[in-house]
Amino acid sequence: MPLVAHLESLLPAPPARVLCLACPDVYECLGGSGLDLHRSDGTGTIEGAFGAIVWGIERAREEIGEAVGRLRKALAEGAELIVVAPLEPGEPTPSKRQGALPSSRQTKLREVVRHLSETGFTVRKDQDLRWPPEDARGPGGWKVLVARRDPFLVRSYRQGDEGAVLDLFRTCFPHDRRQLDHWRWKYAGNPHGPSRISLAVSPGGELAAHYGGYPSPVWRRGRSFTALVVGDTMTDESFRHTAHGRGGLLARTVRHFFSIHRDGELGFYYGFNTGPIQRFCRWFIGGSETYPVGYWARQLDPAPAWSGTGGYRIWRLDALDDDPDRLFRRVAPSYGFLTRRDSRYLDWRYRRCPDTRYVILAAYRWTRLVGWSVFRRRGEVIDWGDALFGPAHLRAVEPLLTAALAEPEMAGAKRIEAWFPENPAWWRDRVEELGFVAGPEPKGLGMVALGDAEPEAFAALGEMYYTMGDGDLF
Repeated sequence: MPLVAHLESLLPAPPARVLCLACPDVYECLGGSGLDLHRSDGTGTIEGAFGAIVWGIERAREEIGEAVGRLRKALAEGAELIVVAPLEPGEPTPSKRQGALPSSRQTKLREVVRHLSETGFTVRKDQDLRWPPEDARGPGGWKVLVARRDPFLVRSYRQGDEGAVLDLFRTCFPHDRRQLDHWRWKYAGNPHGPSRISLAVSPGGELAAHYGGYPSPVWRRGRSFTALVVGDTMTDESFRHTAHGRGGLLARTVRHFFSIHRDGELGFYYGFNTGPIQRFCRWFIGGSETYPVGYWARQLDPAPAWSGTGGYRIWRLDALDDDPDRLFRRVAPSYGFLTRRDSRYLDWRYRRCPDTRYVILAAYRWTRLVGWSVFRRRGEVIDWGDALFGPAHLRAVEPLLTAALAEPEMAGAKRIEAWFPENPAWWRDRVEELGFVAGPEPKGLGMVALGDAEPEAFAALGEMYYTMGDGDLF
C-alpha cells in the first residue's frame, strides 16, 4: 500500500506511541512495525501524549474544529499530526515536489487546514500521493499533511484589527503613509462584496503577517462574475526568522486564506507583484500563473505632437451618471475580457478613494460618451492608470491625452507611463501610434493568478485587458 509506505517514512522510530484516528486500514498495515499503536474513532477523551497521530479525515465538517483541539492536546512536545485525505480523480498536482492548496471541492480538507491554522499548528510538509485510477485502494491518491504545534495562530480579520494592520503596513512600506480612511474605503466600503483577510498573530498578540484581497467585478464574453484582487502581502521583519518554507508565517497565512475563501464563489484570484512574491506564488500556491506586465512609456520632453480636438469635446468627469454604463455595454464585446468598468466601479475605485487625487477625463462626440481615462501625478511621471474606449472612436484618445497634459497638476511632467496588455490588438496598436514604447516594467511586476470557480476564464487570463487601476498599486 503506497500510503502506508509513505507514512512509515514519516512516523517516529519504534517503540514510539502512535495513535491511528479513523484509519483502520492503516492501523492494520502498521501492525508489524514495532510501534506502540493505539486506535480511536475520534470520539470521547483521547489520553496523551502520543509521539505521532495519524488522522484520516472521515468526520463531518462541523466536528473538525473540536477534533483538532483535542488532538493538539494529545500530542507530545515536538510530535507531529499526520493528516490523510483522499484526492478526487482529476484534482491537479502542480509538481511532484509539492502539493496544491486545497481546491474548492475539497471542503473537509479546507476545513482541516483552517482549524489547524487557527488552533496553533504549522504545516511542515504537504504532499500529494497518486497512483493509476485502477488501483482500488484509493479514489486517485491521498493528500498528506504533516503538522506540528506552534505558538503562532493564523485567523481571519476581526473588527478592530485595522489599526494593527495599518501599523504593519507602514512598517513594511514606509514610503506609503496609509491612513484608516484608505483601509475603510478599500476593504470595508467596497460595493462589490466583502473583502477577505487572514492574519498571523504572535504569542504576545502582535500582528506578524497579513494577506488580504478585495472583490472586483469581471465581464467575459457576456457573463459577469466576481474575482478577488489580492494585495497588501506583508510580514513583520522581526518575525521572519521564526520559520522558513511552508512553515513561514506568510505561507501559513496564505494557506489559511485559501482554506476559507477558495470556496467556489470567486472566479479567480489575481494581483500584481514583484519578483520575490511571484516566485513565492509559483513555489507555494500550486497551480498559479504569472504574466509579465505590459508596460508602456513616452517621454514628454520634447512635448508630444498631440493637438487638436478631432471633433471631440473633453471634459473632467466629476459627476457620474449612466453614460459610463452605456459606454461599457457598447464597447465590452470589443475587449472580450475585462473588469466591469461601469459607473459603480468608477465611483468606488476613483472618486471615493480618499488619499489619491485622480484626474478623470471623458471624451464626448456630441452628447455621447465615447471614452474616458484616469491619470495620476507621481513626481516627474504621469500615470495613465485606466482607459476605456471603443474601436470606433480611437481618434478621441489623442485630444484626451492633450487635455490631460494641460491639467494644472500635470505641468512639468517628464514622462507618461501606462500598463496595457497585448489584447485587444486594436488598442495596443493605437497606444503605439501615439508614440508609446513597450518595455519591461521597471520594478519587475507581473500578474500572478490562481483559479477557482471560472476555469475557462482562468485559462484565458492572458487575454484579459487590464490597466494600473486593476491592481492596488495605483
